[in-house]
Amino acid sequence: MQTLQAPQHFDDALLDHPRRALFLRLIAAWLVLTALCALAALRFGMGQVDAQLADRVNEEAAHYATLFTEYVAAPTAERKRRLDQELARLTADGFRIIRLYDTHGDLVVHMQTPGTTGYDSALTQATPARPDSETEIWHRTRLMGHPHLIMAGAIRDRSGTPVGYGTAIYRFDEQSIDSLEGLVRMVSLMVAATVFASLLLVYPLVNFLNKRLLVSARELMRSNIGTLKTLGSAIAKRDGDTALHNYRVTICAVRLAEALKLDDRRIQRLIIGSFLHDIGKIATPDAILLKQGGHTTDERRIMRQHVGHGVDIVKQYPWLATGVEVVAGHHERYDGSGYPLGLKGEAIPLIARIFSIADVFDALASTRPYKQPYPYEKIVEMLTVDLAGQFDPAILATFVPISRELYETCSSLDEKSADAMLTDIVERYFPGIRNGRRAGPRPQPG
Repeated sequence: MQTLQAPQHFDDALLDHPRRALFLRLIAAWLVLTALCALAALRFGMGQVDAQLADRVNEEAAHYATLFTEYVAAPTAERKRRLDQELARLTADGFRIIRLYDTHGDLVVHMQTPGTTGYDSALTQATPARPDSETEIWHRTRLMGHPHLIMAGAIRDRSGTPVGYGTAIYRFDEQSIDSLEGLVRMVSLMVAATVFASLLLVYPLVNFLNKRLLVSARELMRSNIGTLKTLGSAIAKRDGDTALHNYRVTICAVRLAEALKLDDRRIQRLIIGSFLHDIGKIATPDAILLKQGGHTTDERRIMRQHVGHGVDIVKQYPWLATGVEVVAGHHERYDGSGYPLGLKGEAIPLIARIFSIADVFDALASTRPYKQPYPYEKIVEMLTVDLAGQFDPAILATFVPISRELYETCSSLDEKSADAMLTDIVERYFPGIRNGRRAGPRPQPG
């Protein structure tokens, strides 16, 4: 079995840098539209060239088809001379090689532009060795650095009866290429200018509407964060605690995540999960949740069900569900002895492994009705010796060097100062909740 994975994707570009993000997206749209229109112009231009070439080929084919039909019907030297003369004219004016076959597939005549090389092998590779009247080829390609057209098809007499088969390679003339390139440039410039002018006209309106959208998005973000704090405080108070535990454990977890250089998106999920980690205790009966002393086996089983209840609660709302990895995995242990799934090692989500260290650290450092806070040295000993099997050793090794600072900071916090510190963290990692703040960790003093 595996824990649920966080589904939410925070698209915070517009919240973080609204004007720049909007401008970049409009520019991207302009470039895409210009490229698409240029491609359309290129396809249209090539289509026009193909159409013109097809008209020319059909016109020329009608001429040499008559000569070829006469020759294969009754071969004479004069008819061969007239056919060769016509093909020589064609190979001097665009065509580079022409081969004509009879209906049996035998080569009747071969004509190539004098002084050219490479066309014979190119035509041999691109067309059948013994062609038939059913094969049609019209293939644009590049040969010797220039655009060419390889073509093949049946030769028919006036009645439409196949009398042979022809293959040829035609080189596009420079005038056609220059004309095509000019068309593409002209259309591209016209489209670019038109789209850019349109963007200049609509940008003020889009920017105005975007500002209104951002105001609503920021208000929604503030409401979501407020909901997190309220839920976390309500859960803590029902458990006989105060909101201070939720605040401290979130502060410690985020500080550890920063030391591990986690990306902003995972820290966002960690913050949400830290607030909501015990939300499932809402479904735990008071008689068990608030019971003083130890629990029976059945009571422990019911207490452990708060993890599943928590997952069921948060997964109903996509934004809350981004914290599901912490909610589902904060009681799993690195050695596999945790619950509810008994996950082991890296099967436990990373942010859940981070949170579990912060959660136990704060529990040991806090005053509870049944205990006083442990001294710092004792806490470190317990984490690294007595309870070491519960935690990811690499994460624990990163936590220990920063733990004294966290111990001293959290020990001096009251609910008001903790709330202020947590608000600062939230504003850093949820862009746009306050104007002018960027996502990311606050630079640590050197």
